[in-house]
Amino acid sequence: MTTASDLLFYARLQHILETAVDGLPEKDRAERIEHCQRTGEHGVRMHPDADGLTLTWGGRTLAIIDRTLFDDDAYMEPVGFAYVPAVPDDARDLADDD
Repeated sequence: MTTASDLLFYARLQHILETAVDGLPEKDRAERIEHCQRTGEHGVRMHPDADGLTLTWGGRTLAIIDRTLFDDDAYMEPVGFAYVPAVPDDARDLADDD
């Protein structure tokens, strides 16, 4: 049975995926599609860890998602996105400390 919490999770995840893919430069997107066609490894992979989720597509990181974005009280808040040319080893390096 699908719960309201499940629906919120999947809606937020879909929004993040769509925004991440839409934000890719055309060359990057083409390279990822070529990788999928060459390897037969299609689709986005989700890698959960203690801090959240890492999404990979086309052999590379697509998005790093902080787990707090899926807290019950977070669903009414907007999602902030930071596009970076290369993902750092530690996602905390992306945090805005201002």
